[in-house]
Amino acid sequence: MGWEVFSEEEEMCECGKGTVIHILEMDDWNRVRRSVRYECEACEQEAIRRSEEIAAKEKLRDQLNAQACALAVSRYMPQWIKKFAGLNKKQIWKLYTGGSGYPSLGTFYKHVRDEGVTQYLERCFCYDFEVVLQGMGINDKEITSLIEQAKNIS
Repeated sequence: MGWEVFSEEEEMCECGKGTVIHILEMDDWNRVRRSVRYECEACEQEAIRRSEEIAAKEKLRDQLNAQACALAVSRYMPQWIKKFAGLNKKQIWKLYTGGSGYPSLGTFYKHVRDEGVTQYLERCFCYDFEVVLQGMGINDKEITSLIEQAKNIS
């Protein structure tokens, strides 16, 4: 009932002074996990440094996107919600989706039944605020700048 090593592949590390072992494991439910074991201290430290660098970039990207979303919500959410005022659920779905695509009408009904129309629309706005702003014809330089900064993090 545990993880069984399915394969181990050994190769020379980047500096050539040791090895890197790629391990593939599988459990009884055919779930797979992969891991890497370094037999070279220098390459292991370099891998840790790269991993931390990637995590820091992802964190910065997430922060910039969160700032852009917060600005969009504070500036344009009321306009977004107002677009749907006075419409019934089917009309809201049609306006939101164009009558096709995700969510289907049945899925839309389920979502709004579970959380309410306004809360659902707010969630959709936050999830896809770039597309929503484009659809509303809004070009906010500050929000666009934050989005571009996030996209340019490499």
